[in-house]
Amino acid sequence: MTDTDTMAHTDSDDGQHAATDTLLARVVLPESDVSPDLVPVYARSGTGMDKTSVEGFEITGRRSLTIDKGTVVTFDSFFNAFPAAYWRRWTSLSDVILEVTVEGDCRIDVYRSSGAGRVTHDTARVVRGKETVRLTLPIEKRFADGGSYWFGIRALTDTTLVSASWHAPEPIEVRGATIGICTFNRTDDCVATMARLISDPESVRHVREVVVVDQGTQLVSDHPDFEDVSKAWEGRVRVVRQPNLGGSGGFSRAMFEVLQNESAGDVILTDDDISPEPESFHRAILFAGASGGRVLVHGHMLDLWAQSKLHNTGDLVDRSTFRTKAVADDLQDIELSEVTLWKEPGLSNRFEADFGGWWMCLIPREVMAEIGLAMPVFIKWDDVEYGLRARAAGHPTITLPGVAVWHQPFYLKDVQTDWTAYFECRNRMLTAIVHGQPDEVRSTIRDNLRIVTKNLLTMNYSAIELGALALSDLLRGPEYIADDLPTVMQRIRETRSLFPDARVLDSVPEDFSSTLSPVDVDRFTRRPRGKVDGAGKILGALVATAKRGVVRNRTKQDADLSGLVAHWAVLARLDRAIVSTADGAGVSMRVRDTETMRHQLRRVAQLHVEMLRRVDELQKTYQTGFAGWVSADAWRRYFE
Repeated sequence: MTDTDTMAHTDSDDGQHAATDTLLARVVLPESDVSPDLVPVYARSGTGMDKTSVEGFEITGRRSLTIDKGTVVTFDSFFNAFPAAYWRRWTSLSDVILEVTVEGDCRIDVYRSSGAGRVTHDTARVVRGKETVRLTLPIEKRFADGGSYWFGIRALTDTTLVSASWHAPEPIEVRGATIGICTFNRTDDCVATMARLISDPESVRHVREVVVVDQGTQLVSDHPDFEDVSKAWEGRVRVVRQPNLGGSGGFSRAMFEVLQNESAGDVILTDDDISPEPESFHRAILFAGASGGRVLVHGHMLDLWAQSKLHNTGDLVDRSTFRTKAVADDLQDIELSEVTLWKEPGLSNRFEADFGGWWMCLIPREVMAEIGLAMPVFIKWDDVEYGLRARAAGHPTITLPGVAVWHQPFYLKDVQTDWTAYFECRNRMLTAIVHGQPDEVRSTIRDNLRIVTKNLLTMNYSAIELGALALSDLLRGPEYIADDLPTVMQRIRETRSLFPDARVLDSVPEDFSSTLSPVDVDRFTRRPRGKVDGAGKILGALVATAKRGVVRNRTKQDADLSGLVAHWAVLARLDRAIVSTADGAGVSMRVRDTETMRHQLRRVAQLHVEMLRRVDELQKTYQTGFAGWVSADAWRRYFE
């Protein structure tokens, strides 16, 4: 089932109706009461290398603004430039039409960038009075290496931008999509996400349904605002309840529901705690249709706590250790209120990712039908593995510029130390076993020992125990992992609760006092000067830890590190330490326990040796039945 978003427009060149075209993206603006830092993510005054400013214009609506005489407003921004290089690479689009409706005397200038970030003035139009300008801009024979189009308006008199948009000159199939939201006891966040999306109805007009997979005990449907939000969606919201199967279970249920309904279109997976830019959903759906369902369309992550920062642009997987890395390091946490396409060449690059996080990711229904649903692993690495699986089947992940949501940033989480350490360890190893070569799996197992060593040095015994449990479970095989899905979380809670470092305190205990001086803390945490100094710090930390387990008659060392970075080089020299949680919500106490450390070290060493010995066997076991393991039929047993 398909539809089209098409209309006839008058071209200001000849006054004749243009051919039926397809709306690809609207120029959008933030709410008028947002922080000034966020406005340049959409539009700015000035041009070229001018300092970014928000003076001289006023936002009057979602798609309109007024411009003071003499001011230039430029849309060389994250949300409003047209990512021409991506449309050239993944669609058959040969031209794009820029349509701008203005009132007042002004000049409209169009610019383009290359993949190297070189900017070229493309064309211009002077307008007198009220007019809708339509400019056809070529994509063929340009943008092979990257680049975007954008425009600016120079107000010759006070001028109003009524609206602007980017169109394809021909009809494009609009496949439609179902939004799948996985939620667990975040009713306020979930309802707010749905409300934010429907606040711009035109942007979500091609959303066939919103499927909320509610796995919690505090039900979304019981929220006081749920009924009003549901009515605003005009019957397109459906809540599906199921036991808590984690993110992989919630998102797989959304995929499953879409595959059962031919009219559901593709699926857009989103977290329940995002703050979405609704226009992103329209753009993702149109791009998926234009690309014929060949690619996964991923949304960028903007930092929810520093909203003008671009936090994630997609990720790659280093196959030598199966660690993830940003697809573009120089764009991580870039400040979009200060940097534009004109100023930052990296924003004009075209990237392909190995995977995209499921805070927002469109997966074509053909891809789901071909490669299945997520792994039954509760949380962590389900999106990574799925991206690798899709790429191997010829469906790369495209993090499309102008498509984004705001989400809690990574720096507020610590997957190596909190309860998710079990899933991080197990599912990273599992992904390596399924997708890696034998040597890559072995190097990943050895690399895991670095994480274990760091946790030993930092007295993080709960994480070590969870890591050992993860490897032990992995060695039991895929049937055990699948059968354990509904109950794994309870086992983790029980295991972790046995360790003091897992208990979060509201504040530093009154009777706790530091014995390590601030000078020593600074000395131990100072950045190493070269490899020799770095190796010396590591050796010093290991020796200090060993001495604290052997020498009995010595001075105890305690430190309150709650206001500092709890660096391993300091923690290795302590007997007790207060450290902050990653999100800053509380503190925990690390207490050195030599007997526990020795027991865990022996157990972890044995498990790693067994993993290394059984690599070939594990790969054969997990890979042989993998397609059935992730199929819709395999998932059905959890849902029915």
